[in-house]
Amino acid sequence: MVLIFYKKHLPTVLEQLRNQGKSCSSEAAGIAQCKANPASCGIEVSGVHASFAPSTGILNIPFVDVPDAFGGFTSYSVDMTIIPEAETLSFSLSGAAPVK
Repeated sequence: MVLIFYKKHLPTVLEQLRNQGKSCSSEAAGIAQCKANPASCGIEVSGVHASFAPSTGILNIPFVDVPDAFGGFTSYSVDMTIIPEAETLSFSLSGAAPVK
């Protein structure tokens, strides 16, 4: 999902780098720029964290970007439920709602 998130902002990043006179034609270089400085790509993540409630076994992820059929993205808030008998830490999707 992180790669999808960076790809969503990649065209903006590449344009910004070109405007700064930097040669950056590769997708990998643009993603590296986003990872190094997310704010320069229009990515704001402060204060947004996933949370897990042990009493209910629910993991809430406030924002997940999912690609759509038209090349864009739809953001969802996702709830996942822990699978108690799993050998490793595992969750199943229990709900998703578009974020407006």
